[in-house]
Amino acid sequence: ANEDEWEEEVLEEENVAPDPKLEAMLAALGPMSAPAPANHRAGFVSIVGSPNVGKSTLMNALLGENLSICTPKASTTRQRIMGIANEDEWQIVYSDTPGVVKPSYKLHEGMMGAVRCAIEDADVILFITDVLEEGFRDEKMLARVRSAEVPVLMLINKVDLLGKPLPPGVPKPYSMRARERAARAAAGGVPEVYDAYDAYGEEEEEKPSFPQPMAMNVTSILAWWSAQLPGAEMFELSAKEGNGLPELKARLLELLPLHQPYFDKTQLSDRPEKFFAAEFVRAQIFAQFDDEVPYSCEVEVTAFVESDNKIKAEATVHVMRDSQKGILIGHKGSGVKKLTEGAQRDLYRFFGKRVDLRLQIKVSKNWRADDMLLKQFGYLR
Repeated sequence: ANEDEWEEEVLEEENVAPDPKLEAMLAALGPMSAPAPANHRAGFVSIVGSPNVGKSTLMNALLGENLSICTPKASTTRQRIMGIANEDEWQIVYSDTPGVVKPSYKLHEGMMGAVRCAIEDADVILFITDVLEEGFRDEKMLARVRSAEVPVLMLINKVDLLGKPLPPGVPKPYSMRARERAARAAAGGVPEVYDAYDAYGEEEEEKPSFPQPMAMNVTSILAWWSAQLPGAEMFELSAKEGNGLPELKARLLELLPLHQPYFDKTQLSDRPEKFFAAEFVRAQIFAQFDDEVPYSCEVEVTAFVESDNKIKAEATVHVMRDSQKGILIGHKGSGVKKLTEGAQRDLYRFFGKRVDLRLQIKVSKNWRADDMLLKQFGYLR
């Protein structure tokens, strides 16, 4: 069914009739709010860092809204997502970005293009690491941040984990084995590679070749990153617990330039509803399936019709192989049924209304390297 047919069906089901008075009032309001005061501050704040260091969690915490999907698996975020925070005197346009990786195929290239654009557009860069990360895997991207002509705030996230056992689901490819690596290197051992699917999601990669911080404590981490990003201001925080966020927000407001709002003050993101519908389906794929399956899936919303108290949506989940299609569908359709139900619950919480979601699974072989499909999905221009 196309969207016009769906819209007619929704309106018939709910007997929704347009209210001429309400439409006239909305038209009178106009597309934008009244002009902001002359001392209004506004700017773009880009959040950049490795996979799984807490970029999405940080943006959600700063916004007070669960706008970006978060999962324990790395490389969940694939596209740049703007989240807009507003008060009468200011507007901050945050950008959550994909975790920095060395591209292995065209999807990665598109993702890293989004990171580069976010760095170039920024009025302030939030470069985020955590207490588990050793170094940074892409020296070229680090050099871009280092040479940026805007303030850089270096954030050490997950300080709440210091001195505690790692909670379930936190990968430890470069956390608890730092001293072992140092000892092996000193003894002339062979350089280690990262475990597949362990921290960055997909392929095994050699560890970064430049020096690593070896002692997992805030003092040594701050010292190492101060050497990598001279002039950056350092902040210790826990995005999950909220520790350090008030101080970070206060500093951001000091750094924002004087400017009128870039977006209407009622707007939460630059992305349409269809984008978030696809993201919540993808989040459920990450939550319910393991190994390469989440990284081989892309969700495309093909129909989305919203009425006063209901949404009807249809989406295609693209996979790379027939075997992955079988895994998602499950025995007698049990897998896709569970996936649909989980996504509908998340969409209900996000949109605040009932969602009728229909999913189909389609094999689109090697879509991660297909220019036409990547453009269709929004990864390439």
